[in-house]
Amino acid sequence: LREGGLKQRLTAQLMPPRKKPPPKKPKKSPRKPDPPPEPPPEPEPKVETEEFKWTLREVAIDGLRLKAASEGMRNERKIVLAAVAENGHALQYASPQLKADQEVVLAAVSRNGPALAHADAALRRDRQLVLASKQSANALLYMPELTADREIVLQAVRIDGWALDRASPELRADREVVLEAVRHRGHALAYAAPALREDRELVIAAVRLDGRALAYASEALRADR
Repeated sequence: LREGGLKQRLTAQLMPPRKKPPPKKPKKSPRKPDPPPEPPPEPEPKVETEEFKWTLREVAIDGLRLKAASEGMRNERKIVLAAVAENGHALQYASPQLKADQEVVLAAVSRNGPALAHADAALRRDRQLVLASKQSANALLYMPELTADREIVLQAVRIDGWALDRASPELRADREVVLEAVRHRGHALAYAAPALREDRELVIAAVRLDGRALAYASEALRADR
């Protein structure tokens, strides 16, 4: 027994001491979420002056009366929106800031397509604005870079076949584009590529709408009556 006890003592002395487990960290209580930021105070309603009210009444009757308004009134969004809603060309008298306002320009060109000429240069090149305005026929006059845009030219000739004369040479040779144009304006055949003026279906579509369009058909088709 003594021998066994001695072995146990020797073994205990040779073995490294047991490490005590690290103390457990106290659990952190979940952090409470920060309270939502307070909403900014609502702006005080703008006091409409007598000049504002008078100008608003005037441009609602005739949008072009915006020309006679003061510089401050021509920079009032509500007044300019009322003016271009009555006459899109009133956009030319708006402040530079409002000529660059997409909503104002869209209201103007929706009323009168050519009013796009008075918009800020960046918006005159805005393809989505042109498509949204449904005034691509007029837009082609002021945006030469769009004359080769097939989607815009197709929309344009569906509004007015004459728009074909502003299309790029490649699109004047595009059968679908030309067919849409002559279905809406027979005389648009005059702007079709020579090869398409020999296309019997195209010529018939143009002549059905306007018999005088036959003058623009190829010589062979004019002789074939």
